[in-house]
Amino acid sequence: ALPICLAELPHMRDPLMLAAMNVMAASNLAVYTVAPRLFPLYVIRQVLLAIEHGNAPHSPYAYALYGLVLCAVVGDLDAGYEWGQLGLGLLDALEASRFRAKTLFTVQAFIQHWKAHAHETLPLGRAAYGSGLETGDLEFAALGTVGYAAYGFHSGRELPALEREVAAFAETVAALKQETSLFRLRIYRQACQNLFGQAEDVRQLRGAIYDAGESLAYHVEQHDGTSAFAVYLCQLMLCLLFHDTAGALANAELAEQSIDL
Repeated sequence: ALPICLAELPHMRDPLMLAAMNVMAASNLAVYTVAPRLFPLYVIRQVLLAIEHGNAPHSPYAYALYGLVLCAVVGDLDAGYEWGQLGLGLLDALEASRFRAKTLFTVQAFIQHWKAHAHETLPLGRAAYGSGLETGDLEFAALGTVGYAAYGFHSGRELPALEREVAAFAETVAALKQETSLFRLRIYRQACQNLFGQAEDVRQLRGAIYDAGESLAYHVEQHDGTSAFAVYLCQLMLCLLFHDTAGALANAELAEQSIDL
């Protein structure tokens, strides 16, 4: 019942607490990337500030992140889903437009698929993209396109349509200079191209859109385990589809290793 109660909290008024929430919200992604073991505590602190001082425009994002922690760390999918829905439900009530793209992406990429078919998460990814463009949150606009591409690919979205959508996203993301998201979009575009037969070896992401031989070392250098994992997971699937069991096993091992980059 706690998430429901939090929806009824008064608005946060203390300027010092609002400033603290502002700093913490701006740093969430950095903490998640650089110090993942501290990330749950960092999120919990933001939730506690809301409980103690009231809801702020930053709170929907914090609640969605707490839902992420419950799903990914604690394994309580039902509670995590409730917290994600709380975050979505408070976006309008708290006039949280600055945090809409962040909240939408967090729920789409890390929560919604535990309780709904992955295909049903796609509108959230597209909405995160649109909201990010509208509010100037370019990083999460780009991440919204990645969430859309990844879940579209893995949920069985019709490949020609998906490839066209991802190509359009990639053009915008390139103009926004969001390099990491652009790499990830190219990974999924190349996976589509491979399935169209437009690659010398359909089991390897080495083509006109994305070349794993050139880019994987860069992902490792940047400690970008998410991009490396996406490459190995796509190659694992391609190997299975084209009956290369040994290749699938090799990519599975590399995918597991990339988690710790």
